Amino acid sequence: MSSVRKFKAKQLAELRNKSKKELLTECAELKKELHKLRVAQVSGGAPAKVANIRNTRKNIARIFTIISQITKQKVREEIKRQNQTLLPLDLRPKLTRKERLRIPNELRFKKTIRQKKLIQKYPRRKFAVIDPSLQLPKEVMQANIKTVLSEKKSSNRYRRYLQKKQQTVQLVQKRRQVKVAKKNNAKIARKAKKSAKAEQEK
Repeated sequence: MSSVRKFKAKQLAELRNKSKKELLTECAELKKELHKLRVAQVSGGAPAKVANIRNTRKNIARIFTIISQITKQKVREEIKRQNQTLLPLDLRPKLTRKERLRIPNELRFKKTIRQKKLIQKYPRRKFAVIDPSLQLPKEVMQANIKTVLSEKKSSNRYRRYLQKKQQTVQLVQKRRQVKVAKKNNAKIARKAKKSAKAEQEK
């Protein structure tokens, strides 16, 4: 087989049908030819010969790849025949280092007893995001507040916040009522004084 040109599909198919010994002999012939071409390159031979060096190198590489593919295929067949589960490292899928060292899917989402207890104690919170431009009706607001207050949990922050808010509102209302009562009492006292003075003048 000439090393001048690149191997074509038909030639590669013929090489795949050959045995390993025949492929190695062909490879040895190509190596001898490559050696001759190298000598011609050093001695300043014809440029046509020098141009063939690349093709011969590539053809040798192609033969070696065919040999490796054939050997791997035979090993796969042998492993299948013996019903072995573990494959050699060469035949395993070539993944990245991160993918190779990744935890298997059975253990990926497994949790320890401590983690499970923590999840039970502090479950994941879900917050409703409300658009500030839209205003909820008063009935809905009151219903939400009632539901929050009904949960008797000391750890509920929103409940504590609402309780404090209600306490402050109640205090403000009481103060306002006291002020209004004082004002009313003062008005009544003034009216009584005026009426008393009027009676005295008469």
